[in-house]
Amino acid sequence: MHPWALLAEVAAGQHGLVAVWQAEELGIGRERLARRVAEAGWHRVVRGVYLLPGLPLPPVAQIKAVELALRGRGMASHRTAAFLWGLRRSAPRPYEFVVPSNCSLRVQGAHLRRLGRVLAGDGARRQGVAVTAPGRTICTLAGVSSVEELVRDLSTGHRMRILTPSGVRRVAAQSARFAGQGRLCAALERTDRELNHSDLERLARKLLNAAALKPHPRPLVVEDESGLVAELDIAFPRHRVGVPVDGPHHFEPDHKRADDDQRHRLRMLDWVVVPCDEVHLKTQPSIFVRQVRQALYKQGWSP
Repeated sequence: MHPWALLAEVAAGQHGLVAVWQAEELGIGRERLARRVAEAGWHRVVRGVYLLPGLPLPPVAQIKAVELALRGRGMASHRTAAFLWGLRRSAPRPYEFVVPSNCSLRVQGAHLRRLGRVLAGDGARRQGVAVTAPGRTICTLAGVSSVEELVRDLSTGHRMRILTPSGVRRVAAQSARFAGQGRLCAALERTDRELNHSDLERLARKLLNAAALKPHPRPLVVEDESGLVAELDIAFPRHRVGVPVDGPHHFEPDHKRADDDQRHRLRMLDWVVVPCDEVHLKTQPSIFVRQVRQALYKQGWSP
C-alpha cells in the first residue's frame, strides 16, 4: 500500500489526525509532508500534529492531538479523563495529562503533570485516547475538586458501572500520598453512608428517611440464577420492596419496554415495585411516601 494511503488509514483510526512522527515511520519525510500540508490545507492542531481537511475538531480530537504530540508517553487525567469517561460534561482547558517523570516534552494547550510511577492497571483507552483508569481518575480529581464534586463523580461512575467506591478506595490505598487525599476520604465516607445516582433519587431517599422508612443506603443489584434482573434505585431488601426512580428517558418506548420486562421479573421473585417519577416526588411527595409505606405493610413490615 502507498505511504499516503497508509497514513490516511492511520488518521481514520484517530479522529482524522496524523502526527509528523507517524508520517516519518511510514517513510514520508518532513519536506514531503510539509508540501502536502500546504497543498491540501491540512489544519495544524498542535505542533507536529495535523487534522486532515474537511473534518471536525471536537474536544475528543483535540485531546487525541495532545496524546499524539506526546508520542504515546502520556495519559489524559484529572478533569480531562473525567470528561472522556463521561463523569463530567465539559472538557477543561488546558487539557490535563500525566507523563513519566523523565518526559521532557511540552505541548501547547496542555497541562502536564509528572508522576514517578504508574501502577499496573492505571491506564485504559477511551474514545481512542489513552486515559487513566476510572479509579485512578477519581484519585487525580481529588487534587482539583471539592468533596461535593467527588461525591457526584463517584455516584456517576457507579451509575455507569465503570467504578465502585470500594474499588476507588483500593486504588487510593495502593498509592503514595497524593493531593486531595483527605477530600477523597471524606467523599468516600459520604458514599458509604448514602449513594444516589441522580438528584431525583436523592430527593426520594430524603423523603423516605424523613418518614422513618429507612431504605438501603445505595442502589441495589437484584440477581437470579440467570444473572442480573435489575438495579433498583431505592430498595428495602429485607421486605423485597423496590422503588425505581424514572427520569424522562424512561418514558421512551424502548426504555419503557425494558423497564416493564425488569419489573415483571422482579414480581416473579416476590418483589413489590413502586415506581415513581419527577411528578410524584415534587408535586405529590406525601402520596409517594404513602404508596411505599403500603407496599412495606403488604410485605410484612411494621414500624
